[in-house]
Amino acid sequence: MKKALLFLFLAAAISGKSQFIFQQFFDGADTIQGQSIFIYFQPNDSIWQIGQPSKTLFHAAASAPKAIVTDTLNPYPNNASSSFTFDAIQGSPFYGILAVQWMQKLDLDSVGDGALIEFSVDNGATWENPFNHPNVYNFFGFDWANVYSFPQGDLFSGTDTTWQNVWLCFDANWAQSLLMRFTLLSDSVSSNKEGWMLDNFIVSQTFAHTINELVQEKYIVVSPIPSTGLVNINTRKTNDYHIIEQVVVRDMTGKIVKQFGKSPVKVSLDLSDLADGKYILLVKTNQGKETIPITIAH
Repeated sequence: MKKALLFLFLAAAISGKSQFIFQQFFDGADTIQGQSIFIYFQPNDSIWQIGQPSKTLFHAAASAPKAIVTDTLNPYPNNASSSFTFDAIQGSPFYGILAVQWMQKLDLDSVGDGALIEFSVDNGATWENPFNHPNVYNFFGFDWANVYSFPQGDLFSGTDTTWQNVWLCFDANWAQSLLMRFTLLSDSVSSNKEGWMLDNFIVSQTFAHTINELVQEKYIVVSPIPSTGLVNINTRKTNDYHIIEQVVVRDMTGKIVKQFGKSPVKVSLDLSDLADGKYILLVKTNQGKETIPITIAH
C-alpha cells in the first residue's frame, strides 16, 4: 500500500496570547480549508481507515458519520504494528499548556494486544510513552483496568465500548514541537475483536489545566525531601514563556556532581546514583533562580 496522506482541516479560534483551538472530526463540514495538518498512515501495512464504522460494537462515530478506526468492516489482524501520526503544533510558537484531546472506544484482546500512544518533541528522533511521564501534566478519561503493561510501556487494552474522552497536557514552553503517534499492536493469536476507534481530535492552547489546581505559593517546590533518588521540581506556572534553563547539583564542598540542561517547569530528575548525604540544588529558569538544600537517603 502506498503511503497514505490525509489533510486534516482544522478550525482555529485565535485570541489573546495566540490562544487557539484546532479540531478534526473527520466529517468535512466541521473544518476550515487552509488551516490544516497532516495525518500520516504507516506505509505498506496500515490497517487504519477513515470512514463510517459498520461493526457490531463499532457501529457509529462519536460525531457522525466518520471516524478513524482499525478497519471499518473487519476485525483487526494478527501480528499488527500499524501507526498513524500527526503534528500537533505545525511549527507555530506558543506558550502555556498544550492540550491534546480525543474520543475513543476499544475492543482488544487484553493478553497480547494493545493500543500504544506516544509523543515526540524532537521531530520523531525519539518517541516516549505519556503514561506516568513526569513531563505530561495529566492523562485521564479512561479506566485503569483497561491498561495492560507491555515491554514498550503502558498501553490501552481490553474492551471499553463507552466513548471515553482522553486528554494529554504538555508544557508548551518545553514542547515547542510535538508529534503524536497512535499504534495498534497485536500478537499471533486471532481474537476476532474490533480494534480501536478514535474521533473528535482537538488540539488547544490554554493557560490552565483541565483539572482544578491549587495555586503554588513558592516559586520553586522540590520534593520529596529526603529523596531516595527521584527529585521532583515544580515551578509556579505563568502565562509567559517559562522554562528551566539549568539545574546544578553540588555536594557540600561545592563540587558539581550533576547538571542538567533545558527542562520543562515540571520535571523529575534521577539522582539515584548519588551517595547518601546532603546536596545543594540550583534551579535556574529564564525568570529567576533558587538554591534548595536536598537530602538523598536510599
